[in-house]
Amino acid sequence: MAQVDSENTTAVPVASTRRRFLSTTAGLVAGGTALAVAVNVTALAATEPDPVYALIETHRAATEALNAVLREKGRLEDAGQESDETLEDAAFEAEGDALTELVEALPSTLGGIIASMDYITDAAERDAFRYSEEELVPLLANLCEALRSVSGLEGGSHVQG
Repeated sequence: MAQVDSENTTAVPVASTRRRFLSTTAGLVAGGTALAVAVNVTALAATEPDPVYALIETHRAATEALNAVLREKGRLEDAGQESDETLEDAAFEAEGDALTELVEALPSTLGGIIASMDYITDAAERDAFRYSEEELVPLLANLCEALRSVSGLEGGSHVQG
């Protein structure tokens, strides 16, 4: 029977990127998710839908609207015409407001936590996520708080150093 070579021969880039940060963070939070399931499986049976799903859809729609405005701006510029800056500003503001609401939301279910993590990680990988690493701290804090709530763990840091 053939044996698997356990040595990793792929070089890992040294430079830390936003995408790598988000991937690592998502992995760490996913580990906490597994702990949450092990601690309190009954929390998965929520009776009301998690509001984070609506916030994800709101941000998705705002992003699509912003992209449509930017495509139209590009088309007008290619034709030598000027675009309406107020429409562009309004689209950026709507997308930014929707993103802020999503990042600041406290998911109420394990499924909502996972959906939020998946959506934001996917957006970051497509470079459609306009927050820096420093601005992600509220998101991570909210996801940690949500995991504690879903798992029944008390507040405060459970990181051992």
